Amino acid sequence: MKRTFQFLMAVCAFVVAFSSCTKEGQYLPKEKISQIVYTKSYTEAITGITVSSTEKEEWNWGSDLLNFIDYYNSTGTRYNTTLFRYDDQKRIVEIQDGDGSAKFDYDDNQIDEIELYDQFGHETGKIEFEHKGGKVVAINVKNYDFAQKGFNPLRFIFPESLAEMMMKNASKSSDTRYTLTWKGNNVKTVEAIGSTRSSANYTYDNKTNPFLGLYNVLVSQRGSLMFSTNNVVQMVYKDDNTNLTEDYSYSYDGNYPTRVSWVSTASGLIGNYKENHVKEYRY
Repeated sequence: MKRTFQFLMAVCAFVVAFSSCTKEGQYLPKEKISQIVYTKSYTEAITGITVSSTEKEEWNWGSDLLNFIDYYNSTGTRYNTTLFRYDDQKRIVEIQDGDGSAKFDYDDNQIDEIELYDQFGHETGKIEFEHKGGKVVAINVKNYDFAQKGFNPLRFIFPESLAEMMMKNASKSSDTRYTLTWKGNNVKTVEAIGSTRSSANYTYDNKTNPFLGLYNVLVSQRGSLMFSTNNVVQMVYKDDNTNLTEDYSYSYDGNYPTRVSWVSTASGLIGNYKENHVKEYRY
């Protein structure tokens, strides 16, 4: 009887631990980022001069939860802060920064929608999620003319590069539906269907994505899909006017990346360009 009880307790502990890891809205990485240093460089087409800039993020934790992130520009001046608020299940329920806030609603263990507000508390939009088999398969963005407001809500859910391209291609007057196709525990494709169409295709390595589960509009998670378990090694984006390819290379300490470098190559109506990027993670 005692052995049976111990076995049941062990099973319960496993189930609780497993379910807590699978709840959407939780960001509980085993390795906690303390700082990100990001360097971008490119060569000016006319002068041939190489231009470089470096920015920094300072991540501040309380116990096992991320409390806030401070952002510093190339001169070392702090220009913004992101604040996180959680419920008693350690799920993100609100994110605040200088441009406004986002409030998260859940249906059981799955995220239902994100409500967006400007710095004055006026509602500016909504992001709705659809699930199948425990995974997000579609995202509907209610467009309240974000482009004119200078705010890109897609950066809550997509990496910076994809969010920028999709917002440039989005209509100012219609809603947009994003469908996600999965391969295992990684998002293979993201397709946008609205007044125009676009798509992004991803390939991955087999290492741990340090941003898994993190919703945040400012963090420089370029290339890292917060839904995917592993790290992106290539993204190919296409729309009616643009082709963008980003190739990534990583250095690791164990299973977590400590340095990622990538090259962005673009062509189309936005012009032809090539940029080099380096990002260092400190835990």
